[in-house]
Amino acid sequence: MQRDIKQPKALYLLFFVQMWEAFSFYGMRAILVLYMVSELGLSDMDAFGIYAVSTALSEALAVIGGKMGDRVFGLKYSIYLGGVIIALGHIVMSIPGGMINLYLGMGLIAVGTSFLRPNCTALLGEFYKKDDVRRDAGYTMFYVGLNLGAFLSTIGCAFAADLYGWHYGFSLAAFGMALGLLGLFKFNYILENKGKRPAGSSLQKVSMYTIFVFSMAPFCSAAIYLHEISIYCVTGAILATIISVLYSSRTLDKTDKSNVYSILAAIFLLALFYGFEEQVGSTLILFAERFSDKSLFGFEIPVASITTVNPVVILLLGPIVAILMEIYEAKTKREIKLYSKVALAFCLQAIAFAVLYYSAGDNLVSANTVGLSFGIIAFSELFIGPAVYAHCAKYSPNHMRGVLMGSVMLGYALANLFSGALSKYMAIDELNADLGVSVYTDGFLKILIMCFVASAVLLILSRRDKCAK
Repeated sequence: MQRDIKQPKALYLLFFVQMWEAFSFYGMRAILVLYMVSELGLSDMDAFGIYAVSTALSEALAVIGGKMGDRVFGLKYSIYLGGVIIALGHIVMSIPGGMINLYLGMGLIAVGTSFLRPNCTALLGEFYKKDDVRRDAGYTMFYVGLNLGAFLSTIGCAFAADLYGWHYGFSLAAFGMALGLLGLFKFNYILENKGKRPAGSSLQKVSMYTIFVFSMAPFCSAAIYLHEISIYCVTGAILATIISVLYSSRTLDKTDKSNVYSILAAIFLLALFYGFEEQVGSTLILFAERFSDKSLFGFEIPVASITTVNPVVILLLGPIVAILMEIYEAKTKREIKLYSKVALAFCLQAIAFAVLYYSAGDNLVSANTVGLSFGIIAFSELFIGPAVYAHCAKYSPNHMRGVLMGSVMLGYALANLFSGALSKYMAIDELNADLGVSVYTDGFLKILIMCFVASAVLLILSRRDKCAK
């Protein structure tokens, strides 16, 4: 009998929503550090700190977003709520107002993202049965949707900011999120009865918690403003949350408890990997601005548009990787081990930083070389991001799915904090301004060594029978 590999229709609707959320987020990310340094006159250290804390909050608060999605709002309402708050945040950033609007807008975006992303991912998981062979391919396609939005935004927002002004770039990001919400509202019927409000949650309770969610934004804005202090507070909160997840699993049976542990191990690897990958939005974007030749085919291009290479690679190769993995697993009737995929991701990332390390010197690095390294980093993501999401969706106990999907976001939060710490070692200030490009090359060398070591260790672990599922 022929195996049905047709994906559920909900994948394509959630693909659309995630695509426009990514459009808004990555459009903002592409120009954020450049805006803070060039327009607002912040130092590299302050810009990296603000960037790290704001993006970390977006991920760290996802545990709260996931838990409220499970217990109060339902997954579907949480997606709507998050999208509205994200759009408001971009609108605030699009209004000229200096640092005040920056902090308030980023606070709103952090809160909104923490509700939309984990619940959107968790809702997709409800359309697959536990042993559904379409799951990995479906999540890879979902990941491609995220990168389609990133591709469109890094072109649109970068050029809008370059041609018309920074705030036009932020305005375009707000438009993207609004379009995603419109699509979700119009085609809501495709989601059937999935993601409904829990039976024990009343409308009054939903209303009260909605007000609470909006009130979180000013506190996030304050945390971003006090980034030098809050970076330690956020780290402590993340560790406390992970401990609470472990504590919640104490009453589970042996199998479910083992699955929770394997998910947390995967989240740690995700944090380490994306700690290096997130350099794209901070260190690497300033490196490209200062030490690369930004001419392409005789035209001067906005440096933020170089990040377009990342989503282009994922868009072109993501479906191919998904299909090849699905064919391999179907023919061999054997699932590719998680550690094997992650080991390959680290190896590719090491190669990307090696390209930057060996090409940087007295002369300007060509835009092609920077683009090549960005492309290799993007390709490496295909072997870890979708794999960890699928692993979490497959092995999460049913009553903890939203919380554990939110915990995956904790991995990204830790990654951003780790990335911020790394970035500060590659910040150029008055003390090391005379060192020039060597400030970056020293950092690139350390990163590529760490990536190769991680890859080797994971390959050894993947050969052992007791490694992660």
